[in-house]
Amino acid sequence: MSKYHCILFEESLQRSFPGFQATSQVYDFPIWGNYTVRNVLELSNISSMPHSLFSVEERPDIETLSEFMSGGTGADIFVVGRTGNVTVVDWEDFFRLRKAASGIGKVHLGKDPSELYILPRRRLREIIADVGERAEGSNKSFCTLLFNDYLFHNFDRIINLEGYSFLMRTCYEYWRENLNLPSALQNERFLRLYARLLSPYTAKSSVSESGTVINSFVGCGSRVKGVVEDSIIFHDVHIGKNAHVRGSVILPFNSIEDGAVIENALLLEGRDRVVERNARVGGFTDVRNGEYPGLLQNGFSIIGHGVTLPRNSHIGAGCLVYGRGEKKLPSPFVMEDGTSYRTL
Repeated sequence: MSKYHCILFEESLQRSFPGFQATSQVYDFPIWGNYTVRNVLELSNISSMPHSLFSVEERPDIETLSEFMSGGTGADIFVVGRTGNVTVVDWEDFFRLRKAASGIGKVHLGKDPSELYILPRRRLREIIADVGERAEGSNKSFCTLLFNDYLFHNFDRIINLEGYSFLMRTCYEYWRENLNLPSALQNERFLRLYARLLSPYTAKSSVSESGTVINSFVGCGSRVKGVVEDSIIFHDVHIGKNAHVRGSVILPFNSIEDGAVIENALLLEGRDRVVERNARVGGFTDVRNGEYPGLLQNGFSIIGHGVTLPRNSHIGAGCLVYGRGEKKLPSPFVMEDGTSYRTL
């Protein structure tokens, strides 16, 4: 019987997640209000098979990976994926449906393709050597070259499985994937997955008489006194009276005071952060960020970790505030659409 080993590749956040500083691992990213990617991956029963995590950014990392492939894993068949595409599957079904062949198999989950592949050790070693050479001097990461430029175009067959796959390879995809939660919960297959998750948080969320929640999710321990629409509110967030949050993802511990408006934005973890009264962030203007036009598009804005926004501030659409610098910005603080600001 063939022996299997799973390799998950972790990309550097510096390329695709500007402003993220609280973690360097996608594994530890918060997702869907109360969980982390690690919580979701545990449901995939990936621990039932040998697996390894590799971050491949420089030549020594490629050499380490090559040595691992030549070493003592004892496996002759490898499953290859990356943490930016979290794939939840039944591994027993996966191996039962795998056809014995020398080529590359690509997993489809219903109608949804994934970035999960299965291939023999010899083939994977050849690919790693080839991609490693192409990565030298390239402006693309090893993972991008491996998954987007090679495996995507060179698989031999499709393996159809039940399961769920979500993409968050960039900050924009991460924001969008969180916003997809209300519609995903209409999917019975996804709902079964979600119901199996065990939240480490127990405090109840609350919506006051003045609060309104429309097509949104409110995490444990969060309090809503204003309006939340088409948004995802993570755990331990406070939304003040007459505040409006629309089309946005608010990560834990943010405090949004009375009269503030957050639109089309991602607020990263907010320990010690307050969006003060009548401050405004984002908008639905079709504008790209001047520094990251490919990542912050369609007016999407990011506010980095732990930066207080003074009252009456106005952060435009397509803006990026890096965070983890000044606790409080000049008052009132104004940023034009499409601009970036690095705190000191």
